[in-house]
Amino acid sequence: MTWNFSGNVISTTVVTTPSVNPAFSATDAYGDNICNLNNAAFLVVPAPAAPTNVKASQVGDEFEVSWQPNKAAPAAITSSTITATPVGSTNPVLSAIVSGSASTGLVGPLQPSTTYHITAVSTTIGGASPASSPIAVTTVPASIAPSAPTGVSAHWASTEPAGTTDTLVATWNAAVPGNSPIDEYEVNILDSDSGTTLRQTVFGTKLTASFTVDFTPNWTVTVRASNVVGWGPVSAGYTLGGL
Repeated sequence: MTWNFSGNVISTTVVTTPSVNPAFSATDAYGDNICNLNNAAFLVVPAPAAPTNVKASQVGDEFEVSWQPNKAAPAAITSSTITATPVGSTNPVLSAIVSGSASTGLVGPLQPSTTYHITAVSTTIGGASPASSPIAVTTVPASIAPSAPTGVSAHWASTEPAGTTDTLVATWNAAVPGNSPIDEYEVNILDSDSGTTLRQTVFGTKLTASFTVDFTPNWTVTVRASNVVGWGPVSAGYTLGGL
């Protein structure tokens, strides 16, 4: 029988005249041990050592982190956790989980002009490693505003509203944040008949806004995002016809 480190059977072959060595035991270079005990085979995978050679570079408002697994077979690693802890700051601790045996990952969103201590932890079916020795990386000052949001769209909440108003629901895809997190979005809707513009701002993690308006005219929706640098460009408009 062949199986992987998760215990999933890969292949089997029936042996007509098996010969079992009850004292069989073998250990690989990573300390993984397979042995026979009471007519059953057992696999023991130890927890790995702390990852080494951790490196990080800033990409936009995220760190791209790489590391070297230590004393663990790559196939035995089920996940790795990256943690970025701000130094001397009340900004939140950031973490990201990378699945499988990958040894690179992204963590964010980062605050500008902030020093972070970055560590990595490897996890196998035998447990989690200690955290790697922290490395200190300081983010650059904010200098890039967000991009224009994409995928702007809108729909009416009801296709048969009572009265003369309905709720216009605007949605969009997150803007590329530049090199500091998006703090808010500004949503504008324009009545093409009267020229009336309504405006709403929402938190930077929210990607929807609602307006109660007259459903007769056509409404054109645009969105822009801001970070500490300022407002980014306005998105392409999306026009929602009246009911």
